[in-house]
Amino acid sequence: NLKLAAETFERFWKRLQVRFTHCLCRQRGQLPHFLIRGHLDATSCVISQPLTGEVQVDKSDVPIKSIELQLVRVETCGCAEGYARDATEIQNIQIAEGDVGHGLPIPVHMVFPRLFTCPTLETTNFKVEFEINVVVILQDDHLITENFPLKLCRV
Repeated sequence: NLKLAAETFERFWKRLQVRFTHCLCRQRGQLPHFLIRGHLDATSCVISQPLTGEVQVDKSDVPIKSIELQLVRVETCGCAEGYARDATEIQNIQIAEGDVGHGLPIPVHMVFPRLFTCPTLETTNFKVEFEINVVVILQDDHLITENFPLKLCRV
């Protein structure tokens, strides 16, 4: 039964695809035009398998300095006074450096660090969650960030 459940989950996990497209155009006249697309193969991940996907820069008026992936652990504790939320960056990998070729897919492959990750946990007063930030740093030091919540599980 456990093997069947794992195979079913694996098939579902491989089929799930979350696409993201980010296009901001001149906010307050200072941001350059850009179009960055990509996808993560899953946002519900088996902790022993890498996070995969791709990022593609279609347009950018300003050259790109680097593209990074940040893995963030978010811990939330609740009590009568309210909730305390603490986000900690636990891994940062650079997937591209310099002005990347436009229209070329950049592969995403992030192995979850064994000592700093655990399955996503949610109780009434405590939560441990994870997020991926895709960070694009432009040559003029503008920072473009897109955040994706992840659900980690152990099979």
